[in-house]
Amino acid sequence: MELQARQLTLNHLDDPVTIALKYPEAQSIIAELCQIEGQRLATKFKELKPGQAVAYSPRQLTTLELVIADLGTLQPSQDQSKLSPLWQLNSKLETELQAVLKQAFELAQNSKQYAAKNEQNQLTVLLGSQGLTAQELTKLAEQVSLSALLSEYRFDKYLSRDNRPTRINRLTLGLINGEATQLMALRRGIAQAEAVANAVLNARDIVNESPDILTPSALAKVSQEIAALSPQIKLKQFTATEMHEAGYPALAAISAGSDQAAHFIHLHYRPVERPSQGLTSLGLVGKGVTYDVGGLGLKPWQGQLGMKADMAGAAAVLGLFQVLAEYEAIGQPLAIEVHAVILATENLISGRAYKADQLLRTRSGKTIEIIHTDAEGRLLLADGIDYLSRQSVDYLVDIATLTGAAIKALGPSYAGLMTTDATLAEKFLAAAADSGEAVWPLPQPKEYQKLLKGKVADLANINSGSYTPDAIYGGLFVQEFRGDKPLAHLDIAGPAWDNQTGATGYGVQLLLSWLKSYL
Repeated sequence: MELQARQLTLNHLDDPVTIALKYPEAQSIIAELCQIEGQRLATKFKELKPGQAVAYSPRQLTTLELVIADLGTLQPSQDQSKLSPLWQLNSKLETELQAVLKQAFELAQNSKQYAAKNEQNQLTVLLGSQGLTAQELTKLAEQVSLSALLSEYRFDKYLSRDNRPTRINRLTLGLINGEATQLMALRRGIAQAEAVANAVLNARDIVNESPDILTPSALAKVSQEIAALSPQIKLKQFTATEMHEAGYPALAAISAGSDQAAHFIHLHYRPVERPSQGLTSLGLVGKGVTYDVGGLGLKPWQGQLGMKADMAGAAAVLGLFQVLAEYEAIGQPLAIEVHAVILATENLISGRAYKADQLLRTRSGKTIEIIHTDAEGRLLLADGIDYLSRQSVDYLVDIATLTGAAIKALGPSYAGLMTTDATLAEKFLAAAADSGEAVWPLPQPKEYQKLLKGKVADLANINSGSYTPDAIYGGLFVQEFRGDKPLAHLDIAGPAWDNQTGATGYGVQLLLSWLKSYL
């Protein structure tokens, strides 16, 4: 598959001072909405306060197509019986802004007059800019644009044209009483949003794709496409046999049950401009199981549904590398070195599939006893972590849809976090708050270490006891292969997939925020 450019066009208004004069009829609509909600708000665009915004469809200004908001934490109207698009929000800009814009789009699309009189599917957002610094305005523009792009996503390539949903395909951002430096900041925020959104949405596309199309070899091809985006990204690929001969047995064992070739993918980003004090080097491992039926430990048919998403960790890693390339393209490269490995395979069933009771000898010297073939992800992560621990990296992170236990413990919104370093944990919690992609620390009791031991090998890939805390077990297991490098383990089984809308692209923004904390 090929990387896609987004259909939603982001623009900025070149005449931010006089834009209010172009749509004077909107003033009466604002006044009408204020009366409906009992709020006292400005009735002229030019009187918008810093951080306030008006979102409307310029061709058909009706009460169903206008949102006025202070950008921040959502507090909806108390009267839910009215379909009113007006909210009064707190002052803090948070991820609920995405919900505001999404609602604006839905209200516009649901208007009876919308389809007939707004064929170009445009939406305009005017931002109150007076008193905002350039940095604040860049952040504001980035959040508005990113929210719009993410809200508009639908995986509809397999729907007939008649069944595809209507989309807003043009978002215009404008400033009220803006200055030239603020307009530059607005453009910068839009460019950053496009870079991140393209990566997140391509990650969603990769995970949502049909598993007969998105095979391990197809995932390797996507890696090639992303490496081709920047000369600063280098790519190496190895076969399962080559990795087995080098002392990394997991990929060969797990892929034995599939006719599809497995791939060990190593991406390396190193920027042109490097700080005099040297670069921080980060290592990422993404689980890339493109379809998982559990091997000989076969999942029931219900458990197989959605297992095309078992490579969401790999998609997040690829998304981060796409952001790195796109930041280079817009002249905003990040001065940090990043290594990443993706272990791409299927975990299927055949006469050649790996078996319970099978023993693996790893490069570290530790042996692993296979208790259950559906606990394959931690075996792949172990080899990837061991491989990167031997590179010149300062910190290691693995990201994987690893356990159903994480979903039972934390639900669909939180990734489980386990770290070997307190500072690393603090950085990920801060990155979660900044990106809106939530994590929750899991406990790491020392007494659980004994659960890892196998009967005839150093380690068992699961514990066969009735009450094994498998989300914690998986995190403790992969820590055995980190050497002396600090490791953060992210179990994204919950937030990577939404049963209604499909892949979420979780992890791209979290990893990006974490990466920026080292700049």
